[in-house]
Amino acid sequence: MSALLQDEDLAFDLLPEDERARRPLATLLRTQARGRLSHALLLAGPPGSGKRHAAVRLAQLLACENPGAAGPCLHCEACRKTEEGLDPEVHELVPPIDPKTGRPKGEIPVERVRALQERLSFRSSGARRVAIVEPADRLSLVAQEAVLKTLEEPPEGVTLLLLTTRPASLKPTVRSRCQLVRFASPPPEAVAAILEAKGRPAEQARLAAALTGGDLRRALALDAEGAAEEWIELGRRLYELLGAQGEARARDLALEMAPQGGGGGAHADIAERLDLLERVLRDVMLAGERGDEPDEELAARLTHPGGVGAVRALSKRLTPVAAARSLDEIATARGDLQLRMNAKVVLTGLLLELHRLARTGA
Repeated sequence: MSALLQDEDLAFDLLPEDERARRPLATLLRTQARGRLSHALLLAGPPGSGKRHAAVRLAQLLACENPGAAGPCLHCEACRKTEEGLDPEVHELVPPIDPKTGRPKGEIPVERVRALQERLSFRSSGARRVAIVEPADRLSLVAQEAVLKTLEEPPEGVTLLLLTTRPASLKPTVRSRCQLVRFASPPPEAVAAILEAKGRPAEQARLAAALTGGDLRRALALDAEGAAEEWIELGRRLYELLGAQGEARARDLALEMAPQGGGGGAHADIAERLDLLERVLRDVMLAGERGDEPDEELAARLTHPGGVGAVRALSKRLTPVAAARSLDEIATARGDLQLRMNAKVVLTGLLLELHRLARTGA
């Protein structure tokens, strides 16, 4: 078993204690200290908001030999074994890997849930057992029904931690039997500060934080200069899409945004592309609303300051009203993709609608 916390997860320990991204964990630790922690928790929040970090820290607290007011000591053998994935009483439930693509599959099948339930029915040493399900929204409907049985009749000493970016995708019966804990991404300036503390140049740190929307895990791994080039390239393709011949460009771009192979990894790739498209459009809307503002002042407000020329050009083809409507269309596309609709069909429809909005202005 690999370590439960990677370097990008451990970076959450560098956030100030009063930072909003750390508050949910602090609340969970206090709740456990009072003996009032629920047997089932639904940790919900955007990518890179610290859900996994919190889940593992909580699992450590439940086993820690020297717990304190601030949580697990992080130094005892029990804490170390949990963090390194060596604790036999801490189990992970994740999507299986597709041998053909090497990517995680789109669903967690019921067979994996049943295997987990069998493991949870035995305990080799301590009184507590923990199961971390990530991402819980990948549980198939049948798998959710199986999880529901454990939620309704949990074995003694078992704590279930369900991690998700999309709590609404879980069955209401599953959600209702979990204590919901919401997480928020740290602000970009806090992410940038961590990147700088890890040796990233200040400008690259700020850019990586802005381009990932405060997703700390992605920001740590991001090549900021490469991502900035991708931002500019997407702006160029969007400019073509919004022009008179945009219909053909829409289909080409949809093919680029829907990578081959399918599965959960492909879905994550599409989500990142939509995130980037959304940030470009927000900058376009801002440029349209501040048409008379000097370039240097507008640049300071943009996700990518170097893209000021691109967003100026795009704002001439897409009005602020049409840009706002485009953001609504992206939200609709996200929902359709979450329902496992065909990615190429969804993305083509989205991009053709953006083309129509540019042509009609509303």
